[in-house]
Amino acid sequence: GGYNDNDGTSHEITQGVLRALSNISDGYINRQHHQQQPRLQMILQTCAVSSSNDNGSGCPIGRGLALDVSSGKVYLAEVSGEEDDVESSSSSSLLLDNSTTAVTTSTSAKGPDCLLRQARLWASFIFNNGENDSNDDDDNKRRLQVIHHPNDEYLYISPFYFASHPFPHRMLALNDALLLQYTSSSPEVEKDNFVRCVRETFRYMNGTSCFHVFKKKKVMNEDDDDDEKDYGLDDWWDDEDYLPRRYRRVGLNGWAAVA
Repeated sequence: GGYNDNDGTSHEITQGVLRALSNISDGYINRQHHQQQPRLQMILQTCAVSSSNDNGSGCPIGRGLALDVSSGKVYLAEVSGEEDDVESSSSSSLLLDNSTTAVTTSTSAKGPDCLLRQARLWASFIFNNGENDSNDDDDNKRRLQVIHHPNDEYLYISPFYFASHPFPHRMLALNDALLLQYTSSSPEVEKDNFVRCVRETFRYMNGTSCFHVFKKKKVMNEDDDDDEKDYGLDDWWDDEDYLPRRYRRVGLNGWAAVA
């Protein structure tokens, strides 16, 4: 990712990533020496960053990568314009784990619940800058979310706080040119549908909230171990009290939201 942007952001991010890999390697080497741990070897095999991903005119050559799981080959890829604009969904029943479960399926090469995943990015900016009380420490706020595990067939969207907020309202009132400048770190090279996607995400955030998207965990009643209770909706939010949304792949680009 990245390109030769004017303010050098891509170069700075690239240095940070390479430095992190080096620090991880040094950390394992030190633990190997003192704790007799197995040897760790990291190989940087594909690196398309900064100048190596610039077309010579200050624009990125590639915006995404795809992996052929049968051969391990990596190649430049991008969701086509039509796929980028349309995500269809329907409700149906699906046989999961030897039982029939009601699910909502969506079809998009971008994956399931794109608006919810985009909302997470904006929520981390809007609500984790001192504007919303949270129990999480700063490290947890900045931690990348693991959405898929190698030994698990599901894709997960972990619970996070979001709700209607003055910032999205103010952004939606701007014209397209101003909205692009305020919401993009590289407005000169954004795709044509960038502003439309931002507007859709802000409308989604203003139209619902985390309390309606994520299910609250049920806990055993302290007075009766056989009785469960559901906390219901309230104004207090803790990520740990809510369940992640789960999805299972159906066909090539289909996703089923599993209850």
